[in-house]
Amino acid sequence: GGSVRVGPRQMPRIHNMLRECCSILDMSEPELYVRQGDVNAFTSGHNNPYIVLNTGLLELMTDDEVMSVVAHELGHIKCGHVLYKSMARAIAPFIEMIGKATLGLGSLLGIGIEAAFLTWDRRSELSADRAALLASQHVPTCMSMLMKLAGGTPGLSDQLSLEEFLVQARMYNEGIDQSTLDKLYRFVINIKMTHPVPVERARMLSEWADGHEYKNLMSSYST
Repeated sequence: GGSVRVGPRQMPRIHNMLRECCSILDMSEPELYVRQGDVNAFTSGHNNPYIVLNTGLLELMTDDEVMSVVAHELGHIKCGHVLYKSMARAIAPFIEMIGKATLGLGSLLGIGIEAAFLTWDRRSELSADRAALLASQHVPTCMSMLMKLAGGTPGLSDQLSLEEFLVQARMYNEGIDQSTLDKLYRFVINIKMTHPVPVERARMLSEWADGHEYKNLMSSYST
């Protein structure tokens, strides 16, 4: 009730993006809403999934980039992620409650469960990124979408360099691989995160786009 539902007569341009992505990904259309907010989008509702786009994201990104975001969220639905992502976000307060009731013992047992859920949660984002690429079929668009999620602003969009962002992504990976301490540091900062850092997502999506799996999918789609 606090958002605007997108449809053929309400923000039809965005609705057309939804229809096109659903056609490519071979799935039925979920409800799509736009609400006031920062640069973000999310999917919720296991039995009746829906997508929410924040106005900050729409103001920052081009239509092609917005379409990639829509396809990313559809990827979560297509892959059946919604229920488990909800569980991953809900488990922390549940573990805290159990911990208080068991003098901390429940928290110790729950840490491993929470870490496993969050690791899976981060991996699910990579699958959804692949759905975004399958729908947009344009690697630079998906990369620029991730770049703007990392540090975009409407006033400086024309000064962002996708080439430099990809260089940064390669440097991030190469630098961490050289040091055990860096690997430990990355583990510590990532353990509570629900998303991989954008530069890592960009690198992994770029590697997938260069691989045989993506090329075979594109080849079968074109035929």
